[in-house]
This record gives sequence, C-alpha cells and structure tokens, in this order.
Amino acid sequence: MKELGEVIRIEGKNAIVRVNRSSACGTCTACSMGMENKKFIELTVSNTVNASEKDIVELDMETPNILLAAFIIYGIPLISMLFGVMLGYYVLFKENVLASVISAFVFLIISFVAIRLNEEKIKASSKFFPTISRKIPQEYTPIA
Repeated sequence: MKELGEVIRIEGKNAIVRVNRSSACGTCTACSMGMENKKFIELTVSNTVNASEKDIVELDMETPNILLAAFIIYGIPLISMLFGVMLGYYVLFKENVLASVISAFVFLIISFVAIRLNEEKIKASSKFFPTISRKIPQEYTPIA
C-alpha cells in the first residue's frame, strides 16, 4: 500500500508525516490512536531518505503486513470468540446457549488481553509500520 504524505517535522532520525485518511482506513484506529474524526493522520516513520520539513514523501507498507496486522486485531478475537462458543456449547455445557455466550465473551476478553500483553513486542517489529520509500519532486501539488 502506498500513500503520499507531507513531512511536518523532523525528530532525530524520524520524520513526522501527515497523511490523508483514506477510505481504506474506515474506522480503524491503528495509526491515529482514536482520532477517528480527523481528516489527517500523523505518523512517525524512520527518515531513511533524508527528507526535510515540507517535503512530500511516498510511504509504503507491504500488503502482507497490513493483512497480518488486520488478522491480529480482528481475526484472533473473532476466532477466539467462535472457539469459545463451540467449546461452551458442545463440550463444557452440553447445548446450553447462555453458557456458550458467556464462554464466547470470556475467550474474546482473553484474546484482547493476550493482544494487549504482546503489544510492545508487536510495536517493536518494524514490519507493521510504513516506511518512506522516496521523496516526491517539488513540482507535484502538496497534500491539502
């Protein structure tokens, strides 16, 4: 996935890049940390191309990494919840619907806690963050 962004400031070896929220973002808050009503997202990315303030840059993130991040955020809780339903309904409580619903929510909460406990390890992996692939020449229109 490629996006254009404008470098708004430099912090050491990182660049703070302002990017338009795309329709692909939907209501995902992975980048914006809960700023779902904002038109722009500010991302901290490694400044590998020595971009300066006001430069327009192309950000790139590999599609498999986007899919893996989506699976971690959405897939694991969903699978955990379905596992909880099946376990509660067929194994533990022998076709008791209320017990299976409770079991599903217990497994959902466990999956959220597991993801939260591994959040630092996930954040430490650079594959889940976009990188600056190149600077865009100045004759192109800057991000509005």
